[in-house]
Order: sequence, then C-alpha cells, then structure tokens
Amino acid sequence: FVVSSLALTALTYVLVAASLRQYDREIIGTALVQYARAYQIGGVAALQEEIQRTQATVAPGPMLVRTVGARQVVTFFSRPDEWRDFDLSRLPVPAPEGEQTWSTLDTGEDGFELEVASVRLRDGTLFQVGITTERRAQLQQRFRSVLRINVLSLIFVGLAGGAVLTSSALQPLRRLA
Repeated sequence: FVVSSLALTALTYVLVAASLRQYDREIIGTALVQYARAYQIGGVAALQEEIQRTQATVAPGPMLVRTVGARQVVTFFSRPDEWRDFDLSRLPVPAPEGEQTWSTLDTGEDGFELEVASVRLRDGTLFQVGITTERRAQLQQRFRSVLRINVLSLIFVGLAGGAVLTSSALQPLRRLA
C-alpha cells in the first residue's frame, strides 16, 4: 500500500512538472507568434503597443522580447532588470526563416532558467521571446510541500493500518498460546 502510494505520488509530481513546462512553452509560443505578427505589421512601435496591451491583460508575468536585425543590431529589447544576469549572447542562432527553436539559459546563481523561443522572420530579423522558470519552480515547491504532507500521512495510515490488521490477524494465535 505505502510503496504503491509513493509510486503514484512520484508519478503525479512528474506529470505536474511536465504539464507546467508545457504550459509555459505554450505561453511563450503564443506570445512569439503574436508579437512577431505585430512587429511584421507595424514595426517596433506596434510591437511595443502589443507588449503593453498583453502585459496589462493576459501575460502571466514579465517576458523577454528581443529583435535582432539582419546585421546583428538589436532593434528592440525588453526585459525586467532582475533578469540581467542571463547572458543572451549564449542563445543559439536559429535556422533560416520560419523554424522555431527552443533554448534555455541558466545563471547558475538562483537556480532559475530562462526559456526562450526564437524564430527568424522573412526579413531576416531574429525574434526571441522568453520567460523564466521562477513561477514554475514556486508552484512546484508548493506542490512538493503538499505532497510531503500527503506522503507522511499515507505512511502513517499505512503503518497504523498494517499494525491493526496484523494484531487482529494474530489474535487467534495468541489465544491458543
């Protein structure tokens, strides 16, 4: 009972962690398409307007948005100040036009990573959008805390139930002795 409960708990944690990662990637991918479309239609001004609109309404938190022109000149850059430890020069350059690539940067200090989706637009502009794993790590930490309490209570109930069942099963043998 206890072993199967622990296995089920571990499986639940792995599935929740994978689900949170997938959710973050969907947010990044959606933002990448949305921001790139705004940039292609109206340039940097339209991109800034779209970022302000989404950050105020639907964004789950701050995002990195960077555009690099054909001559490796950064034409737009937006990121929170607390993310300055991420070395964006380590991001790999994606393949030519249209292919979306994923990269992860680590600062090595706080344990959080920056997940970035990159795509090369038709005009040669490199477009990058990313978020940190901080929110995900906080959710996973809370989930681990709840799971610890559940596991400890499962172990206690399992051991107590086993002791009661063993005691009642051995009762007839004790009467014989």
